[in-house]
Amino acid sequence: MNLSDKNKQNLLTTALVAEYGLTKVQHIPKSIKVDEVFADHVVYNVDGQLYKTSYEIDEVGRATFGDPEKVLATKLYNTMEAMTVENRRALLQPALDTHLGVGKDEHLWIEDMTEAEVFYRRDNQMYKVNYTIADDDVITFGESVKVAKQVLYKPLESLRETYSEIIQEAGRRNASLDSTRIKKIVEICQELLSTER
Repeated sequence: MNLSDKNKQNLLTTALVAEYGLTKVQHIPKSIKVDEVFADHVVYNVDGQLYKTSYEIDEVGRATFGDPEKVLATKLYNTMEAMTVENRRALLQPALDTHLGVGKDEHLWIEDMTEAEVFYRRDNQMYKVNYTIADDDVITFGESVKVAKQVLYKPLESLRETYSEIIQEAGRRNASLDSTRIKKIVEICQELLSTER
């Protein structure tokens, strides 16, 4: 059955509501909302907990689901390169809180991250910690190290001076390519004009 994403989301919401024995307007004690629909699975929210499950929609529009599993973020990706910054943050924040034993009254904030390091603030101190995310989404952290945040602003003129040779070389190469292209265009035009006579 070929459905638009919105229709598929509505159909899956209705089917999940039926699966959990809810009504759409019932908010207490349970509510359900489809967060993301993918080609072969759906991520949905039940009372604040996210779940991922496979689904199939038959020819009459009836959805069936696989076994649900709890997840930390709505968007799940197969590679770290495909994961957005916010989704990486959503995976790392609770794992880092657990790893460091952050209590209810404590605050830990991820300020920045790369594909291998997290820079976070805890008790007004900046730290850096290495991490890896395994294929099964298990996150492993290294030892935290205190760091100082440094921001560097350079004037554009400084950058132009630094990279002027590179820019000039790129200009020369493009000019050379352009002149070769122009010569070919002129040759083709002359050939066309000579064949029309």
